[in-house]
Amino acid sequence: MTIQERVLTGDLSFDQYYAEYAKSLIPTDIEGASHYRVKALKLFEHSRGVAWKASIYYNNKKIGQVDNDGNGGCNFYTFNTPEIRHAYESFVRSNYPETVYDRDDHFIEYLMERDGVA
Repeated sequence: MTIQERVLTGDLSFDQYYAEYAKSLIPTDIEGASHYRVKALKLFEHSRGVAWKASIYYNNKKIGQVDNDGNGGCNFYTFNTPEIRHAYESFVRSNYPETVYDRDDHFIEYLMERDGVA
């Protein structure tokens, strides 16, 4: 039974449908991602959640950092140079459809799960 049929029959709520549909858009094996790594994850607990930061590597060279302040928002990215930022963002855009919100965050999550950092 398709996801749409499950919604029509009442087996799946619209929210569950949307979550499954959005998940289906996210690649699980990204060609070229083997060059990227996320390392040195540090967690910081505070009254509203858990903040964290990690280093982003390309071919074993640190190219930037990703931070999350633990307040429920998106991640913040800092790269060594504007050219590195552009190359990273171009790579991510080329591997995720435009309909995926926060493509950079999905890619970092993919790397963290793949590398056992999360």
